[in-house]
Amino acid sequence: MSGRFYPGVPAELEAAVTGLLAAARADLGTSPPAPCRAVIAPHAGYVYSGPTAAAVFARVALPSLVVILAPNHTGVCQAPGGASLWEAGAFRTPLGDVPVDAPCAAALRAASPLVGVDHDAHRAEHAIEVLLPFLQVLRPDARIVPLVLAWDVWEPARELGEALARVVRETQEPVLLLASSDLNHYEPASVSERKDARALGAARADVVDYRHSGWVSPGVTDDSQVVGYGGVVIP
Repeated sequence: MSGRFYPGVPAELEAAVTGLLAAARADLGTSPPAPCRAVIAPHAGYVYSGPTAAAVFARVALPSLVVILAPNHTGVCQAPGGASLWEAGAFRTPLGDVPVDAPCAAALRAASPLVGVDHDAHRAEHAIEVLLPFLQVLRPDARIVPLVLAWDVWEPARELGEALARVVRETQEPVLLLASSDLNHYEPASVSERKDARALGAARADVVDYRHSGWVSPGVTDDSQVVGYGGVVIP
């Protein structure tokens, strides 16, 4: 997705990410980044959702281990339980490689029958990839556990959430759960604006930014079919 969702030239990509983060930090004043349990950040092109993603990452003291959950946009899924894992190796962006944490990935496979190794579900997917440059700029030593989910129904989501909570509790280092998700799709702006981890002890979720695609080009973008973007931090 390099060159489409974000700049494909390393220097341009780094400048884009650092610029977005600088703008987000300016809004924070002197508040320092803080540890948190989980966040939600959007995965559209940076022109649309980059400020929202930056508003999330600017607030978070990132640990070196990040579990990323993202929706399956392509419909390709070979994992029997619908949670497609890339279990080893690395993901590459123009800024370099982000290694997959193989031990944590193995622990997650053992914790839930929903999770299965499935590289094909990841190959044409963008929802994980577009957030990685933020990790690379802020935490160059970051390792990830990438999951692409083929369902959006409650029961498997609850089951996977409980398995993730067990893995996080048993891991001997801090872990951030990062959900890569846009909000309401292709309804009027007025409708989207209205719509739009307790197992680990979370008591609240803070919405740190909201926008939709119609805000990018007022008068040009059709407000009858917008995509919403929200940034959420769960302390």
